[in-house]
Amino acid sequence: MTEESDSKNTFRICDELGLSALVEVHDEQEVQTALNTGARIIGVNNRNLKDFSVDTDNSRRLRELIPPNVLFVSESGVRTAEDVETLREIGADAVLIGETLMRASDKRAKLSRTARCEYDEKSSCAV
Repeated sequence: MTEESDSKNTFRICDELGLSALVEVHDEQEVQTALNTGARIIGVNNRNLKDFSVDTDNSRRLRELIPPNVLFVSESGVRTAEDVETLREIGADAVLIGETLMRASDKRAKLSRTARCEYDEKSSCAV
């Protein structure tokens, strides 16, 4: 089987289960493959997996290739509320905040500052 047919089969199974798959991409070719297979959610990883450097400009560059009807997630390199706002301005529908939260001693406070939102015991963060 080809990578595309494997992906299409995975999407079919997800649909049957009522799930949506987040397809992670790193470059133009992977974006095209994801789109060709019918991905409805695409996450652009801003971390170069060869040298682990992070460049959020990767999201800006690849966003232009992803149609507006596909949910766009920017992954890695999101550290501040300003980062979130910059990514929102380029059309990110969501951000994945991992390392920044894992390194924070007070994860709730860090997420609240980064997303510029408040929490209470009964609700999640709403931006």
